[in-house]
Amino acid sequence: MQPIKIKKRYLYIALIVLMCAIIMAVVFYMLGIRKAEEAISDVRRELAGEPLAYDKTVFDLQEAGQKKQGENFTEDALSAPAGFNSCAWFEDKLYVASCGGLLILEPTSDNKTSTRDKTPNPVDHHRPNSSRMDTAGYSTSIDYTTTGFLTIKQGLNENRITSLNVLGSSLYISHPVAGLSVIHENKIEQIHFKTEDFNRIAVSVVSPQGVYFITENSDIILTDGKEFLLKKDNTLHLKEDVPTTVAFLDGKLFIGTNKSGLFQVDDEKVIPINPDLFSQNRINSLKAENGNLLAATDRGTILRDISGNFRNLCDETPVKAAVFNEKSIISGTYFSGLITTNERFRNSEDTLRGLNEPVAFISPLPGLMQSGDLLLGTDSSLLIKKQGGGISKINISPPRGILTANYVTSIERDSQGRYWIGYFDRGIDILSADYRRLFHLENDDIRVIRHIRQNFADGAMYCATSRGVAIITADFKYRMLTTEQGLINNEVSHIFFSDSGPVYSTAGGVSFDRGGLLRSVYAFHGLGSNHTYSTIYQNGYFYTATLNGLSRIKDLNVTANSTTANSPLPHNWVTALAVDNENNLWIGTYGGGIIAEKENGTLLKMEPSDRVDVNNNAILSLEIHVLIGTLSNGILVYSTRDDEWRKITRGLPSRNVTAFMDEGANILVGTDSGLIILNKEILN
Repeated sequence: MQPIKIKKRYLYIALIVLMCAIIMAVVFYMLGIRKAEEAISDVRRELAGEPLAYDKTVFDLQEAGQKKQGENFTEDALSAPAGFNSCAWFEDKLYVASCGGLLILEPTSDNKTSTRDKTPNPVDHHRPNSSRMDTAGYSTSIDYTTTGFLTIKQGLNENRITSLNVLGSSLYISHPVAGLSVIHENKIEQIHFKTEDFNRIAVSVVSPQGVYFITENSDIILTDGKEFLLKKDNTLHLKEDVPTTVAFLDGKLFIGTNKSGLFQVDDEKVIPINPDLFSQNRINSLKAENGNLLAATDRGTILRDISGNFRNLCDETPVKAAVFNEKSIISGTYFSGLITTNERFRNSEDTLRGLNEPVAFISPLPGLMQSGDLLLGTDSSLLIKKQGGGISKINISPPRGILTANYVTSIERDSQGRYWIGYFDRGIDILSADYRRLFHLENDDIRVIRHIRQNFADGAMYCATSRGVAIITADFKYRMLTTEQGLINNEVSHIFFSDSGPVYSTAGGVSFDRGGLLRSVYAFHGLGSNHTYSTIYQNGYFYTATLNGLSRIKDLNVTANSTTANSPLPHNWVTALAVDNENNLWIGTYGGGIIAEKENGTLLKMEPSDRVDVNNNAILSLEIHVLIGTLSNGILVYSTRDDEWRKITRGLPSRNVTAFMDEGANILVGTDSGLIILNKEILN
């Protein structure tokens, strides 16, 4: 039989047809994938809106500590209390967030346990002499070692951290004014959203969809690890209120607020939860488990069970944190330690009063397998509560917490070289010349500190407080100057010593001390507003910063008021005043930046056009520089020699800069996250 001969042209035709079929199949396949991706994208957009634009900067985590960023800062010279607020178990390490950076802890090398190992956590097996009792009465555990502390110098966007979340192989670090830092594959990624308001992240939570971030303005952002999406048609905005905590339960977000109670976000609608119970109630933490929602509030621990019923489990208030712990609930109170509620979630059956610090967070020991153990975070300590046992303290090396509190409002150095550090709500620390804490002053009178200045005429320290002026003598005795002695108002914000005597700016006007007799000027006399923030003297006039412009006073008479209506003043809320070496008056506003009044009386806009909030009394004039402390933009520096502006943020504990003090080669910089020493070389 002869073989069948196929003409070559038919073979070519067959090959062409086959290739066309393959190409068409590939095209249809790709179109299918594209349509599927478009469908997924449509669903994603429907759920959360369009992707957000952001800038990303990447640092190598291993080399970050060797970088030269911020080398002019003496880091931790005046560290604030740790202010621990959250934790996460990530890549076999314990990460703990604080107001000053990210602490990294590991179980000691001979006690490490795999997260898959079901053997008890090694903290159960203390070696002989491996613990001691510290001054707080805790048994100090050495089962963890500090292996790192990450700050802005190592690549974080900001030292302050509000929350930590793990998604896949990434650790998301939320900051209050500087966006996100992400640790991923031994890199630190700085995420800064193009829309500035989105960088003010208040709270966050992990969900099956990814990580939700809630901003200070209550915008809801979702990331799946690939992109960031703004929740569509968000109507959560809470006007003057801010989110304090968030939980994810049954496909819904539950958001707690500072004073407006609890809300549920459901299908683009925001629903208040039980206003009778939660209204005007600060929600400090939320936890969700097995259909139950647990809220730690200023009125107690409130449980919303799976049926939607509410119960108050703890009447000892306020409760700062609460957590489900096996068959019970643990509440951390401000005054009464830990309170345990039994498995029926009805009665408090045990109270642990060995805790002598308010708890900021409570968490089951993340990544470790001992059931029932809890990790507690306070202002200055990390503690372990053993199941059925007492409390032990984790050693943190090097120890932190030279200062009593975080939020610094004023810095002054007395004639003996001691530093006086005033706090927003924790009184005054007195430090030695080498920054050792000598004394702490705090009572009902000396608690809310606005300003501190020494009166070299009598050597006493004058402290502006919320209850008048505390006048503290060298032997640390004090007397109060209040409305009973003629002060116009006890809410004092600033003290200025003129040749004719002290001048006090208050919430009711300005009081002038004339030989022990107090004379006051207020709105009735023509002052721009009774609310005053600072007073300074220049060219024969007293200038007073008010809530409604800048007032000029001579011989106790108001001679002029500068406002947005009659001058170039960019904002009527004036917060800070200073006179530079060229006799220009610098005027800081809240929301309008900086202007300067020249000697001839003209007001010149000095600050770049972007919106800037200048903090109260946060202007420092140096030889050729003027420093401005802002709410969220760090330090603005103006060179009077070069007529140039620059901004300093890197290396600061926080971008909220609240106070300055010049001490020669260095400047002490106060923030709401403690103090840092700035070498003046960085200004050049």
